[in-house]
Amino acid sequence: MHLTFPSLWGDHMKSLLKFFVLLQVILLLTACASQRQTLTLQNRRTIKSDNVLVNTTQRNIRMREMSFLNSDVPSPYAPMDKGAIVKPTPAQAGAGGGLIGGLIVASIQHSDVNDAMKGIMPVQEALGDFNYITIFKGKLKQQLATLPWLKLKSVKEKYNIHNSEQAIVNSARENTTLFIGTTYALDSSFKQLEVAAYVKLDEKLAKGNTPKKLYANNFYYIFRLKQPNTKSKANMQVWTKHHAQLLKTRLRDAASLLSKMIAMDIKHPGKHPYAKFKQIIIVRTIDGQTEKARVIKQTQDYFIVSLISGIRIKGTIYAVNPAGVVH
Repeated sequence: MHLTFPSLWGDHMKSLLKFFVLLQVILLLTACASQRQTLTLQNRRTIKSDNVLVNTTQRNIRMREMSFLNSDVPSPYAPMDKGAIVKPTPAQAGAGGGLIGGLIVASIQHSDVNDAMKGIMPVQEALGDFNYITIFKGKLKQQLATLPWLKLKSVKEKYNIHNSEQAIVNSARENTTLFIGTTYALDSSFKQLEVAAYVKLDEKLAKGNTPKKLYANNFYYIFRLKQPNTKSKANMQVWTKHHAQLLKTRLRDAASLLSKMIAMDIKHPGKHPYAKFKQIIIVRTIDGQTEKARVIKQTQDYFIVSLISGIRIKGTIYAVNPAGVVH
């Protein structure tokens, strides 16, 4: 069921509603955000065998809708799915606004998300049968195999997981499960590609007990066009030309870099593993903000960094191209 807004509401009322929903979601995201949790040497020794579960809710690339307040901030009513077990964010269910609030948000969301689905279709068609998740899974298997103490047994690929985290961990033959949830999208102005990996390592305990979290961190890949056009259609054509050659290349980069970043970070037992790196830069983060970051590695195409500012996002690892560096 969706409400039909009378014309007298106009765009101003719609913008006002988005503003109030945005406030609720900012509070929600602040409460849910988490810092890196180190895998200590003691906990590492408890790993007897490990099952890796790469999961998503996507079969193809999506468009990440943007807020009317800031073209680089994700919309509060149509955010990307997220989590070590990828699920739709709570904001998609009404942003905690009760029945009426939920109906209002649903009405706005229905219109704008339909527009987003139409807008991304040419990109999806250009990608054809290109499967990012399978490529990412293969790269992860290669990188995690370099960690002998992880005792990797299997890397599985799952879509739309409905079971709970506890049920999955407790039913596995292995005593630990590494959840890697991933999402990937272009922003609504087609200025940048964004790929996320939400990682969490759980240990199975006695039957019926909640699994023990051994490690957690979030990883992001952002490729921003060097000189984006003011018109989104022109930017979209950059991604779709030559059968989406640029997009396929950058998604392969994302799969390779994210898998290396995950393997690199999980093996460091210290709370501040990158403190020895002294170069500090300012980068654009996934929420459109700018944060200080420590450069771990720099190549011709990318900076690999660890955030050192942000109340609850310190330790998050990013791969950004030079266009994503503010200074």
